[in-house]
Amino acid sequence: MAKAEKFVKASNDAGWDVEQSTDQTLARDYFLVVGNGETYHVATRNNEQVVISHYSGRWNGGYYIIGSHSRKVNNVAGAIHIITIPESAVVEPRAPIGRKGPRGPRQISRRVPFSPADTPDRDVIEALRGHKIRWSNQYTAVEEVGIVPLNGQKTRLDDDDIDEPATRQFTFCDASGEGYRTFALRQLTYVSPGITAASNVPEPPKRGWPKGRKRK
Repeated sequence: MAKAEKFVKASNDAGWDVEQSTDQTLARDYFLVVGNGETYHVATRNNEQVVISHYSGRWNGGYYIIGSHSRKVNNVAGAIHIITIPESAVVEPRAPIGRKGPRGPRQISRRVPFSPADTPDRDVIEALRGHKIRWSNQYTAVEEVGIVPLNGQKTRLDDDDIDEPATRQFTFCDASGEGYRTFALRQLTYVSPGITAASNVPEPPKRGWPKGRKRK
């Protein structure tokens, strides 16, 4: 729980109200463990809330809420990154305007140097390495931002549907500290024109057996 303690300290230092809870209504479907004695830490600042969960001392899941919008938080570092953002710099995303009748395809304003629909996987990855990117969350319509690492070994594209290339999912370890991010490539809206300095931040080390130590 050392990381949870770091979250509590960072929350207090940033002026958030933070408390520990076992309230199961705080759980989300994507949490690793739900309803089995997991612990929650809830940080609150006006209309913002960050919730993280641990089970047996291990990360269990988390999310960030601002107003009526919410998004997943991938790790404690990502949660701490959110709470260190000054309140004056936080802007609540605007909800999409509703309309009556059948909804047509949503038009997205793009600044992308390739076609997300038919560019080969290798070319897409090379075009995004080291760049700051933005994409529209396909579930909440909220624009999200991340930095693709320059030498990210785990940056990849996966197909949700092998017969439909438009469903490709882009995954990368965010160099800005948000952990691993995944989104539908067709939702990509912006790629920075130059390499971003923060993209040189290395990915977290791979977990495995220590070098030089033999297994018994």
